[in-house]
Amino acid sequence: MNGPVSTDYAATQITGTQGTLVAGATPGSYSLTFPPTAIIPLTAAGTWSIAMQASRYEYLAPTLIRTTPSSVTHGNTNPVFNFSVTPGVTAAARREVVQLARCNACHQQLAFHGGGRQNTSFCVMCHNPTLTAAVPGQTGVTQSLNFQNMVHRIHMGAELPSVVAGGRFAIGSDDYSGVHFPQPISNCAACHAPNTFTTPTARACTSCHDATSTAAHAQLNTTASGLESCATCHGPGRSFAVSAVHPAL
Repeated sequence: MNGPVSTDYAATQITGTQGTLVAGATPGSYSLTFPPTAIIPLTAAGTWSIAMQASRYEYLAPTLIRTTPSSVTHGNTNPVFNFSVTPGVTAAARREVVQLARCNACHQQLAFHGGGRQNTSFCVMCHNPTLTAAVPGQTGVTQSLNFQNMVHRIHMGAELPSVVAGGRFAIGSDDYSGVHFPQPISNCAACHAPNTFTTPTARACTSCHDATSTAAHAQLNTTASGLESCATCHGPGRSFAVSAVHPAL
């Protein structure tokens, strides 16, 4: 729910575009009723997920040292709840690809969009293959903000082939062309959970290896129906296996 900063959620009912939030009888409990536009369709199947984002705004009164009032925002770790909409079928959580503890080894506390988004399992709910954004400075050109593509490119930063060739990589006003990964860039295990980066896919590989020649290579090795032959050379045990060029350090 997006309510005013001064809203006391424990004592009132809040109605917004995402639904109606009502405080429960037990302190800290709430119920959210979704609007008709958000009803799960009758044709839905499999596992669906719901998550929460909340922030607390804390007012800081002026002092002798800090003469103007200010505020700080405290976020949360975004709980994700998975549920099955198919009768008799147990909900299956999305597979864990990156581990938040590994991210926080560098970031200390991963927090974006005002500090209210701190869980990678929550990030992927919006940063999915349908999410795109305009490429700064290029009218009518868009780029993927899918979590996989975006995070790979951010961490590659200055080492992206397109950046080395004189280009830049930016999302909105944030330019990542000068980012340097603080350890060997080939160490996928710095972020990934074990055994989650050894199967090659064109979408993942071309996120980092973004030269036009690499894109052409991937296209030439993909059938008209979308079948990829990447694993023939880059699969486990092959001559150019992902695990061989991206060993866990």
